[in-house]
Amino acid sequence: FIGLTLGGVPVVWQMIDRATIVVWIGAIAGFVIMAIVAVVQSLGVSTTAASDSLPLMFVAGLVGAGAMILPGISGGYLMLVLGVYVTVLCAIDTVWEAVKTAGLSQAIDPALTVILPLGIGVLAGIVVVSNALKWLLVRYARATLGVLLGLLVGAVVGLWPFQKPAKPVVGQLVKGQVMTEQRISELDRDEWPTRTFTPEIGQVAGALVMVLVGFAATATIARFGRERKPVPADEGKIQ
Repeated sequence: FIGLTLGGVPVVWQMIDRATIVVWIGAIAGFVIMAIVAVVQSLGVSTTAASDSLPLMFVAGLVGAGAMILPGISGGYLMLVLGVYVTVLCAIDTVWEAVKTAGLSQAIDPALTVILPLGIGVLAGIVVVSNALKWLLVRYARATLGVLLGLLVGAVVGLWPFQKPAKPVVGQLVKGQVMTEQRISELDRDEWPTRTFTPEIGQVAGALVMVLVGFAATATIARFGRERKPVPADEGKIQ
């Protein structure tokens, strides 16, 4: 994910063509927003409802679809940040298993509470974000591209690979709740806050190889994409 995300940086930078103060302000704003979201998520703090709530699934679909439209931004990463990535995969797996075994009754709950609101969010995201992005690029091209650049770089904060789940302790605030022995026992492992650890040399080398693979994949796809004209210096908008 780090490689795939950073692979979008040259794409956005080429679209910017010439960095101005507006671009840098937008980039800083985008970086700060993404970094804050990533740090809050890594701490296991949430102001939303449960990770499988209908509103959150809709929002996940909305931002995931938007990421497919925004240059270089990973929809999968944003779902990781929102904490719904595992939930969505489990729901899809449950529905698939139910279909294979003809136990369709088991598919009703994940289909209605996860897949359906996610799908509605995706449709809404494609319509809303595509039109909003088009409007912004026409009127505020450099600022918009600067924010996108900041979002890409800031995304790496939440993708630091050398971290692992840490079991909460009594009194710790996790997802807006103070942990007790009972709540800790009821908390799924994928809902535990994460903590960083010191990696071994082999882990660092493996991570760097995967970053390069992801970066190369995004760069290769970009080369086959439609060539975009740079932002005109005097017009400030995409032609």
